[in-house]
Amino acid sequence: MSDVRHAMFVAVMACLVWAPMAPGQTGTIVVCQDCSDFSEWETTGDLEEAFNRALSGDFDTVLVAPGTYQARIEIFPGDTHGVEVVGMGFLADEAGADPLHIVMTARASSDAVVKIKSPNAPFTFRGLTIQGGKYGVELQTSASEGSTVLF
Repeated sequence: MSDVRHAMFVAVMACLVWAPMAPGQTGTIVVCQDCSDFSEWETTGDLEEAFNRALSGDFDTVLVAPGTYQARIEIFPGDTHGVEVVGMGFLADEAGADPLHIVMTARASSDAVVKIKSPNAPFTFRGLTIQGGKYGVELQTSASEGSTVLF
């Protein structure tokens, strides 16, 4: 990905919000590579697992610590529990928080990192970089509308 295209994508992802939601409605799960600093939280090293658990209603916020995580996130029309995926430091709008230190990459070069098909709930991704794969984010509207937006 060219530097200009990458910078534009990071800017888009920093602002990509379907609807605002208040963190902490159901709870927070932390994704981290070294989880020893987060003993009071529910933790996992797998971003995709954390997102799927949040999608099922166990949590509403996925807080991601600095690092690089492989993921294939899919959101379907039947998914009605909104999820906020936030890079650590961005939840509280901390000074110096850097989305370039929190990276989601595709599991396979032919996949999108995030695939969204006509969401029926609010989903927020902020404070992280999405890279790799065929597309960073693939947004598909309903079949009757017949369009796909790729980022």
